[in-house]
Amino acid sequence: MDFIMGFLFNNLHWFWFAVMILCILLEAVTIPLISIWFALSALILIFISLLKLPFLLQSVIFFIIAAVLLIFTRPVFLKKMQKKTKTNIESLEGKEVPVTKKISKFEKGLVKINGLLWAADSLQNQEIPEGTVCKIVSIHGNTVTVEPVI
Repeated sequence: MDFIMGFLFNNLHWFWFAVMILCILLEAVTIPLISIWFALSALILIFISLLKLPFLLQSVIFFIIAAVLLIFTRPVFLKKMQKKTKTNIESLEGKEVPVTKKISKFEKGLVKINGLLWAADSLQNQEIPEGTVCKIVSIHGNTVTVEPVI
């Protein structure tokens, strides 16, 4: 047993390498982006362990580095990873479309979007004649709200 402990303490860089691999494997099977910071901390400790510092001090350094990485860099990476992509409906906002049936204050009209007819109402309850080019302002259910392009 003394041989194993002596070997381990003389070769702590291999211990930190194993910790790094385990953390990477754990991150690969989980989603929350937490153990990757411990893997990076273990990577740093591989080099720090070559200074032959006591194992307890190395462990403290490991947890301090991991905590700093987790607290300060994880939110940045989460924000970068959660970029919102527009859905098909959201991508229609701002698009210019022709009115195919007159839009009046009290009656919805029709606009042609990508070859399909959509119910439409005007942004300020104004009358928009057929043939007018309008810009889609918003979408509510199956009705688009448009305003004339000036």
